[in-house]
Amino acid sequence: MPIGYNLAFDFTNLVYRWRKIDIRVNAESLFAQHAYIDIQPIVIMFNKGSFSGATLDKFAGKRYPGSKIKEWYEKEDYLAIQEYIRDEVDKFLRLYQFLVQRLPDVWLEFAKECKIVV
Repeated sequence: MPIGYNLAFDFTNLVYRWRKIDIRVNAESLFAQHAYIDIQPIVIMFNKGSFSGATLDKFAGKRYPGSKIKEWYEKEDYLAIQEYIRDEVDKFLRLYQFLVQRLPDVWLEFAKECKIVV
């Protein structure tokens, strides 16, 4: 099951790249027929409901934005790209694991306040 941040972007890019090499994939099967976990909506809530600025750079502590990859690629600095990927994976997993551990308690607090559970 895919787990990530802004997976719609990744799925769309995959479909586009597959089509360029004549691999036909039903985009609906990526979006609607398979389960996935995307933490982007949670990060947007961290950002007081605003999409603008709701990035992994800001909320997971990534060192560099993804826009740096093009620059490194053009300079053939593949080690920088690899380090970027390692950093992004590390920071994403740290945030994801935090959310998995803490969000059930946040919901339970809400549920008790609203008398959904006692």
